[in-house]
Amino acid sequence: MEEAAAPPRMPPGFTQVGAVTKVTGKLKDHVTITLPIPAGVDDQQVSNLRVMRHDGTSWGAMPPQHVDLKQRLVKVTTNEFSLWGLSRWDVEQAVADFLAGARNTLSSGGWWILGSVGKFAVNPPITECRYPALTLQLDTSQFVDEAFLCPKFVMEDKERHTYRLHISNLRGFPVMLRLPTGVKPHSVTPQAANPVTQLMVQVGQERGLAVLPGGGELVLDVNALDLPKGARIAGALDLTGVIMDTGVAIIRMVTGYEWDDKVIEAMGKTQEFVDAVACVMDQSERIAKQFHNIGAAKLAWEFTYAASGCMSTKLIVAVASVYAELDYEAYNYFEEFQKAVQAAVKRVVTLIENAPAVTQIAATMLAARSGKTTFGLGIEREDPAVSNLYKALPTPGNGGFRRTQGASVGPANGGQLTLVGTPCMVEGQPQPWAAWTQGAAYARYDRGAIGTSVQVAYVRAEHKKTVQALFTNLAGNTAKCDQRKDGNIVVLENHDGRQFGGLTDYRVGQAGWENSEYMPYGVVAAYDPTKGVVVHISMSADPYSGVDLDDIKKGLEAALDYAANKLDVSLGTTYTLK
Repeated sequence: MEEAAAPPRMPPGFTQVGAVTKVTGKLKDHVTITLPIPAGVDDQQVSNLRVMRHDGTSWGAMPPQHVDLKQRLVKVTTNEFSLWGLSRWDVEQAVADFLAGARNTLSSGGWWILGSVGKFAVNPPITECRYPALTLQLDTSQFVDEAFLCPKFVMEDKERHTYRLHISNLRGFPVMLRLPTGVKPHSVTPQAANPVTQLMVQVGQERGLAVLPGGGELVLDVNALDLPKGARIAGALDLTGVIMDTGVAIIRMVTGYEWDDKVIEAMGKTQEFVDAVACVMDQSERIAKQFHNIGAAKLAWEFTYAASGCMSTKLIVAVASVYAELDYEAYNYFEEFQKAVQAAVKRVVTLIENAPAVTQIAATMLAARSGKTTFGLGIEREDPAVSNLYKALPTPGNGGFRRTQGASVGPANGGQLTLVGTPCMVEGQPQPWAAWTQGAAYARYDRGAIGTSVQVAYVRAEHKKTVQALFTNLAGNTAKCDQRKDGNIVVLENHDGRQFGGLTDYRVGQAGWENSEYMPYGVVAAYDPTKGVVVHISMSADPYSGVDLDDIKKGLEAALDYAANKLDVSLGTTYTLK
């Protein structure tokens, strides 16, 4: 042991008293280091003494494990030699430094921005959502105002039971969400910028919680098979950042470690920190529920005492023991040490509680709050999406589908398939689509000079095998159909267009009346057994339009390709899967 020459400067809030001792050597077990109390320190100032240890990177401070006023000695147990010394703890200065930073920005994740929080709409990342999944119904009437939600299918799930629910928060305040069974966090933007918030996110996920950042996007995984009936995501104004920042500041001021230091990683490895995070989340929900009936001074008090209550003495000891490689059991052994830690926390809490800056922070949050501080998002699966089926049809103005003239052109629910394939096939095997299906939607469009009709229908579960067998036969039937009835003439031949899963049937030819010009005409139908969906498209053109059968063939393929892709992303069909 020897006196250290030119030891590193101690951190703000801690003033070196006496010499710094350099201890070298190798240890196989814990030893007790004894440091003398300098003559200039009287008995009343002993409570402000901190044992300082430098680990080669930074100083850490802890109350002494044992103080002997008669012999004027302090003792600490360690299994690691290093630089050791004593300091005088200036708690007032430490608290002032913390609050000065808190006036500008507050929150481990940067989720609360003072001065603008919640007052204005912000520009969060928003996922493109022209075609949301229609089979996941969302009740947003009690949710965050102006939030943008978009459910999408997870295409890797071939059965289409899994969704990604994208939630973009256009407001400046964060919301903590309690997730029901079947719903889990997938990702968040912006991601937590520091270890504290990253650890909170991890612990929150384990408890079924997720934070929707102010001005950010949260993506949730929804497994419809596990989703209970009437599922609801409950939310509350998220105050965890404020409470946790205050709590970590208390630890920082008592121990001397900065919260962006590796001590944060050490914290995350302890059960005490997991318990503290759970405590903070519970306290955040509790305070948010009474947010409307509370003043700034009371709110500041709630923040401070929630933080101090969750940051237990055991946690502070665990932090120091992991980081400084000191003995946790030895800390617990000394009753004087426990009292010293508790007294230090009490002093910090008293100073923070009475600091104008904390009241200012609370007042700003109260002024910036939205009309709601608790939220609810109803989430339920509706598959088949019979009521919203028309939304899965091509939207006029997209994919070459233009709105046509005349009344009742759709897209709309209603109508009914009458046949697929050719009239000749129906004569041989009637197709009772009214009995086979439980919903239908239709629309009429113009694609260039070609009039186009699209119909979509859900097949009832008990008829899916029948319809699948029908399409298998249709796809393999190459017979020409030449039907002439009541003056109507239809001549259709098989066309080998783009196939979807082998359950696609193309027919092209002519249609018209006796003693008139024939129209170029074509039909295509495809069946998706995954969702039990039939799509049927017919195309025709004026005989004098210049449209020929090649145009009809190309038009059918392009129209079906676009319609099938939209059905895939809207209803969860698997037409385009190879």
